[in-house]
Parts: sequence; structure tokens; C-alpha cells
Amino acid sequence: MIMLGLSPTATHAGLFDVFFGDGETQQLPNPPAPIDGNPYDVTINGIDDDNALDLLQDTMLTTTLAEQGVPDRIFLEARIEQDKDDFRQVMNAFGYYNASITTQITTNGNDGYHVIFDVTPGNRFHLEPISVQFVQGPNPDIILPDFVALEIAEDFPAIARNVLDGEKEILRTIRAQGYAYAKLVRRETTADLGHSRLSVQFDIALGPKMVIGKTSYVGLLGIKKEFPERYREYEEGDPYSPQLLADFRKALSRTEIFSKVLVEIPEQPPENGVVPVTVSVDPGKPRSFSVSLDYATDDRGLGGKAAFVHRNILGSGERLSLSIEGDQKGSIGAGEFVVPRVIFGSHDAVGRVVLTSEEKDNHEEYSFISQAGMKRPVANGFSYELGGYYEVAEIKDLTANTDNWNQLTGFYLDTSLDTRDDRLNPANGFNIHARVMPLFGIVDDEPSDFIELEGSLAAYYAIDDAKRYVLAGRTRLGTVISSEHQKVPDNHRFYAGGAGSVRGYDRDIIGPLDNQNNPEGGRFVFEVGAEIRAQIYGDVGLALFAESAMVDEQPNPQADTDLQTGVGVGLRYYSPVGPVRLDLAIPLEKRAVDSDFELYISLGQAF
Repeated sequence: MIMLGLSPTATHAGLFDVFFGDGETQQLPNPPAPIDGNPYDVTINGIDDDNALDLLQDTMLTTTLAEQGVPDRIFLEARIEQDKDDFRQVMNAFGYYNASITTQITTNGNDGYHVIFDVTPGNRFHLEPISVQFVQGPNPDIILPDFVALEIAEDFPAIARNVLDGEKEILRTIRAQGYAYAKLVRRETTADLGHSRLSVQFDIALGPKMVIGKTSYVGLLGIKKEFPERYREYEEGDPYSPQLLADFRKALSRTEIFSKVLVEIPEQPPENGVVPVTVSVDPGKPRSFSVSLDYATDDRGLGGKAAFVHRNILGSGERLSLSIEGDQKGSIGAGEFVVPRVIFGSHDAVGRVVLTSEEKDNHEEYSFISQAGMKRPVANGFSYELGGYYEVAEIKDLTANTDNWNQLTGFYLDTSLDTRDDRLNPANGFNIHARVMPLFGIVDDEPSDFIELEGSLAAYYAIDDAKRYVLAGRTRLGTVISSEHQKVPDNHRFYAGGAGSVRGYDRDIIGPLDNQNNPEGGRFVFEVGAEIRAQIYGDVGLALFAESAMVDEQPNPQADTDLQTGVGVGLRYYSPVGPVRLDLAIPLEKRAVDSDFELYISLGQAF
């Protein structure tokens, strides 16, 4: 038996790393690269552990510098000799403490060399039960984490990273039970070389059990104290929990009011067992203005958008957003005012207005829409908004040559769950959105009521670790429930086709058409699409996609409802602000109204 007693702050030079390296190596400075070096290749035999093999190949100079070659055999032998310490540390990190290595160098007949590493891993060490001791004596009230879940329980391989991560989790779990100043005093390992077993003991000083005291703020310039207080989920006298403080910091950071947020406690434990909390912030810029231009290859042509945001207009985080966007087919102006965390202590009050003047293929719309309600901010990707809805609109039917005024009121519920890793270029995760909106009022001078239901799902999966190859899919389903005699206004019908729907078809053209081949929209829509994205060379990528949709006048699909499909190929340039895409698509079920192909240029992925 060999006993090793070490400080938890021991460096790589300590005995702990001889038996229990952490997988991080200290490489010697790289030798200068020869200008005309002799090439060589490397083979490593005898290692079945893929993780250990990958780390060896990424660590040893002989493998990482192979493309540079060597001036002669002596230089190559010196490089191999330098790798022996790295080899030992890597093998120790994965529990192979008795590993050995032999090397041989042969010539390959082309003024080059072939290096062969023959590895004998030896028996892999496994863990004895982990021991946690408290320097003040036994404390049966402490609950420790599940060692099996951490892969540091008895008989698990003695992998250094798992044990070191387990050490951090033990301390985090203890601190979460009120011991804010718990710390590791000593880590002691005992290696049984004869039986290939390793024992690990953590000696921990708990310190006093703490409760949360007063919260004070530093740096609230132009921001009322009541604003950050709305995001504080704990009260004075609550048991100390680092998770509560971490959640507080994240909540403040997500407001976009602050450029920096620190939530800290004193370095030394207070004598009275009450730990004060200090929140230090740096306010960010409260106002921003943006202008953008875009061009659509369809009849919308050149367009643009201007937006203004004030994130703290009254001093308590109130957010005012104003925007106007337009193109050759119309314009939309919008305003939104949000007062954070004033409803039930966790919901934002939201009010917005939207003014629309737009010409579509079958109608012109001039509308005023107002909404007022409450919104639950994003938490773990989930959010929802519930509120009242009012609309007054003039709808000019270009086919029937009629001019109707509609007045509708009701309420809406929007929910979303978004786990995407990137909004413009997602590679993993999904985005689910669902909406229900019952409306009633006057349509074409007649009473009408109907319910809009719509849901969508987009999912993403990266095939490789570098996220250069991504599978993406999406679907959309919507229906409007109404009686036969109750008319649904044109601007509340479903449409499909175009850049954000089914590429290869003109905007909104899928579904019922009038006698002038203008889209009439419908009370049912179904869309599905899939795309394969490949970043093939540097910042350049390709995409293959297929998308389909159907739109029906009835609230459910009929037997004769046509499913229209478009397929195509796209070129991507992955710029710092997001992917710039160029897509070429063709319709498979081409009708007389459809073009032979459609071309799309945009920033960001199609979905």
C-alpha cells in the first residue's frame, strides 16, 4: 500500500499527479519547425480506450507535429523522448497507472520514417468507496450527492476528471445546504498497486451554517432599486443557497439593462451567521437604434426596417420598442411597452399596437390592432403570453371588388419552448410554438366568431461535434374553427408558399385560388420540411432541402386537398453576424400559376 497525503492545491509536480493526473499536461516548448523536414507517420498500438487514445494523439508532440516532419532521426528520437512524461500523465488520468510504452522507428523508403508506439496499459485502477470526512467531526445532517450518478462510486474506473468533478459537486451540494464557506482542506489518495484499487478521501471544513442577510446594490446609476428587487426570489432569513444567488444574477443579466452583474458574499464568514449579499452592476446603454435593408426576389422587392429601443425609459426597467418596416407591397408600424415583473411578482405587463397597410395578391389590408396582457419571461426556454385583443380593419377584396370593415375582439394565448443553441444558425435543440385565439365581432356587416389554433415545431441535430453537418426539420399545423355561415376575414386565414414556407412556390400561392389565380387562403394549413446543412469548406456551406404544404378552405383537410412540394439546393456563407443564404428551388407539382424556379437571398437559415 502507498499512502499519499496532499494539499488540494498541489500542482502537476506533486506526487498526486504521479498516481492521479487530471488529464491536463504541461507540454515543453515546440521545437522549431524544419524548413525541409523528412516526413513521418505514427501508429499507436495496444490502447482500446478511445478517449485515452484521442487525448494521446492530441497531446504528444510526435503526433501533433507530424506534418512538420523532422530534419533527421536524432531529432525524431528527441521528440519521442519528450513525449514520455505526457504519455504517463494521460494514462494516469484514465486510471492506467502501470502503463508502459516502447517505440521503434523504421524507414518507409521515401526518405521518411514510420514511428510505432507499442503500449502496454496494464490493469486499470478502480475506486474504493469515496470517503468524506468533516474536520469538526461527524455531521449526519449533511446530504451528499449521488456518487453513482457522478461515476465515482465503488468499482468505477479511477478517472481523474470524474473524481475532480465529483469533488466540486460535493462542495456545491454542501454549500447548498447553508454552509456557504465549506471548503476542501485535504484530498488524500491511497493506491493499492497489488489489487489495482484507489481510495480517495476528502477532508472538508464546513464552517458555520448561514442564513441570507440584507441585499445591497452598487452601481445603480439611473435605475431605481425597486427594479432589481423584483427579480430577487429569496428573503432575508432564508437558508443560504448559492443556487438562489446564481438564479438572481442570471435573471438580472437577462433583462439587458446591465452590461455586468456580480452577486457576491463576503470572503470571510460573519460571526453572527447572517451573510449579507452585495450586487454590483454596470448599467448598459439604455437606448439603441438600428436600420436594415433587404431585398426579396418576389414582388416585394426592396425593403427596409428601422427600430428604436429604450430599455429603462422610466427608471424601473420599463421597455419601449418602436419599429417601422416596409417594402413595395406595404408597411407595418409597431409599438410595444413592457413593465417587468409587476403582475403576480413574476409576470411582465405588455401592451402593443400594430398599424398595417399591405397589398396582397387577393386583398388590401388597412388595420389597427391592439393587445394588452401579461407575459411570463423566458425560464429554461419556456415563456407564454396571455392577453386581450382588439382589431379594426378595412379589407378590400381585389377579386370581388368589395370593401369591408371588420371589428373583432377576443383574447390570445401564445406559448413557446425554445432550446436552440443559436437563433440565426441553430445546430442543436428545438423550438415549439403554439397559439390559440378566440375572436368574435362583425365581419362584412354580419356577426361572426371563430377560434384560431396554430402550432409549429422546428428541431435541429448536429451530426458531428464541430456542428458542421446539421439535420433540420420543421412542421406547422393550423386550423380556424367556425360555422359554415360565419366568414373568416382574409387577414385571419392561413397561407403557404414562399421563403419562410415552401421554397419553389411564390408567396402564399399554395391552396385555393380565385378565378384570377390569386390565393384565397384557407381555414386549414399543414406544412412540413427537412434540410441537410453542410459547412464544407471554411465558412462556405451547402444545403439540400424539401418542403411541402397544403391549404384547405375547410377547417380540416379534404380528400381532394393537394399537397404541394418544393425541393432545392442552397449556398451558405457563414458570416460573423449569421449565415448568408442563397437558395434555388423548383416546384414538383408545377401548375400554370407557378414559376419554373424561385431564387431566395437572405440572412439567417430558412428556419
